[in-house]
Amino acid sequence: MNEQLISLDCLDANPYQPRQSEDFNVVLEIAMNILGNATEEFDGLLQAPTVRPIAGGRYQLAFGHTRKAAFAELVNQGHERYSQMRAYVRELSDVQMFEMAVAENIKRRDLNPIEQAESMRRYMDEFGKTSVEAGEFFGVSEETIRAKVRLGNLTEPLKEKVRTGEISENAARSALTMTRVLPGDEIAVREFMRNILEDNDKPEDALRSVLRSANRTKIIGGRGDNAHFSMQAKTFKYLPELTLAEAIKEFELNSERVIWEGYLDALYKGRGSKTHEEYFADNAEALEKLPRIASLIKPPACTACPLFAQIDGIGYCGWAACFDRKKEATDEADLHKVSESTGIAIYDPADGDKIQLRIHKDKHRAAFTKKHKDLRLLRGGQNYMNFGDIPNDIKVVAVGELYKTWKKAAEQSRQDKPAQHDAVDYERLRAIRKIHDAQISIFTWEQAIPAFSKLLDGVTCTDLLHRIDEELRTGSILEFPETGRFQSDKDLVKMKKPAQLDLMRKRILFQTLESRMKNDEVQKIRNSKTPVSLFAKYLQGLASSWGVKLPKDFMEQAATHDEAVKIAITELDNADGKAAK
Repeated sequence: MNEQLISLDCLDANPYQPRQSEDFNVVLEIAMNILGNATEEFDGLLQAPTVRPIAGGRYQLAFGHTRKAAFAELVNQGHERYSQMRAYVRELSDVQMFEMAVAENIKRRDLNPIEQAESMRRYMDEFGKTSVEAGEFFGVSEETIRAKVRLGNLTEPLKEKVRTGEISENAARSALTMTRVLPGDEIAVREFMRNILEDNDKPEDALRSVLRSANRTKIIGGRGDNAHFSMQAKTFKYLPELTLAEAIKEFELNSERVIWEGYLDALYKGRGSKTHEEYFADNAEALEKLPRIASLIKPPACTACPLFAQIDGIGYCGWAACFDRKKEATDEADLHKVSESTGIAIYDPADGDKIQLRIHKDKHRAAFTKKHKDLRLLRGGQNYMNFGDIPNDIKVVAVGELYKTWKKAAEQSRQDKPAQHDAVDYERLRAIRKIHDAQISIFTWEQAIPAFSKLLDGVTCTDLLHRIDEELRTGSILEFPETGRFQSDKDLVKMKKPAQLDLMRKRILFQTLESRMKNDEVQKIRNSKTPVSLFAKYLQGLASSWGVKLPKDFMEQAATHDEAVKIAITELDNADGKAAK
């Protein structure tokens, strides 16, 4: 190794230099230090960099790129003596060049997480190093190497945010999970960055929020969220065949329709001797799609699928077509299990007309208890008051002679039962109830909710609030006014976080207020001439027991809404009178 004076114009960058840009302030600081150390005999460079010779009389820096940039800055300032730089010349291999460049940057802690990830990946790919060897060189564990390298799979916008430090490495890992479940979804990427950068969400909260709101995500686990669906299941006895129409829709196969039809037919029916590759020997694009089609025909367990993530026990699936097929098979398997345990046959279209059994009807309960031969099981709907241990999404229906007997009895009952109300009276009653409910809802939203919402001020996790909101159901009186509803989760997540939290707290309390009422109390309010005032008295009792302070004019505002009820009913009756004339 010998020291030479080399022109800056002949110095090239290390092809393995991991740092992608120079910090001008650092360059300027080093330039001033060099100038401050300089004398007439000494250039001020305390440590000369190392270079290797290449063709054409040129040299490549092993390290020292910032020092070269500092020399160039001094030349720009008019110090011509710095147009050349001292350097040690050595014969270096590619791997030595890489290791010297990276080691220098690691020592100075100059690499951001993305640069670290790319350096580690390059070290293994270009020089055939294992993750264990890379760990030894970089001074970290094998697991850290693998975790770092995965950051290279981030989208470019996310990489840039990590490079600049706007998004932390922890947030980048959450983003990596999101882009794995929702590959190519630019809307999800923007939403994630907005949650992190503008709303200051924790990475895991931002991740859950984006996964939950994405149109194509299927959520598994929790109450009401496909709770009985297994994320570990590997085989599906009742998995339906993949139809040509489904394959065309999912994989855009129109250009090869005839070939795909033959392929699927051979796959399911065993006809023909062609291999998968032979069907599409001249179609590289089709060959590329074969692995995914194979996964759709024989899907893996969710936990083994790259388009799936599990967070705090809740699963998020990014491949709706695969999930729907597995859910269909799971539901069908559940139906057969119930049939075996109850001895009730599964409904077949050949059974003809049917009527659903209702648990509150004595003759229906009796037929179910006896397991009448004309009972059948049918998937579909949500029956929250079902028989025995039958799941809510399975109906018990009557067919055959039992159906005919019940239908005849129902028709006879309608003929024998005198009409209690004429059509006009019934319509009027329904219209009046809508007036009552609307005024109660507006009063509750505008007067009561601002006071009650303080109970949830300390809850700042949007995902938790969303889960609570999902579990609640609006009662018979309260219906969200326009200011309280949103059409979809997508609309909700577009809101700024403070507004989002405020709305979700209000919605939860709005749905909670009526839930403590007994049915007879609800009916008493609905039939009252002053329904809003009566509901307001009920809310006063709740407020007292929950330690909530209501507005001083709470009851006066309720009376104002009751006046609005009277005016609306008068206008309704006047309109009906004009229509009758």
